[in-house]
Amino acid sequence: MRTVSPFVAVDHCKEALERYRAIFGGETRILMERNGQVLQAELHLGNGMIHFADTAMAKPSAKGDHVKVMVEFDSEEALRKSYENLSVDGQIVVPVHQTNFGVVLANVTDWNGIGWILKYVQT
Repeated sequence: MRTVSPFVAVDHCKEALERYRAIFGGETRILMERNGQVLQAELHLGNGMIHFADTAMAKPSAKGDHVKVMVEFDSEEALRKSYENLSVDGQIVVPVHQTNFGVVLANVTDWNGIGWILKYVQT
C-alpha cells in the first residue's frame, strides 16, 4: 500500500475547500471543475492529503457518520486556532483538553457534519 487518505464529500466543494485551507493552511489541487464549480480537489497538508468531492459527484451515505479525520499539529497554538475556526457553525463534541499521556486533544464536528479529531503531542 502506498498511501491512505480520507475522501470527504461536501456541499459547495469550492467554498468548503477554501474554508478548510484558511483553517489548516496547505496547498490545494483542483482535479475536476465544471462551469466554475469544483467537483473534485485535494488539500495537501504536510505529508498527508484530504480528497474532497462535491456532493453533486459523490453522494454521501449516512453510514459514514462514524468516520472522522485526525489532524496532528506542530503546536498547541495551531491546534487551538483550528479548533476555534472549525467550531464556528459546528459542534464541539469534546473540548480541547490535556490528556494524562502528554497529548492535547479535541473533537469537533464542523458545519458540513465532518468530524475532526485534533491532536498535538507535547514534547
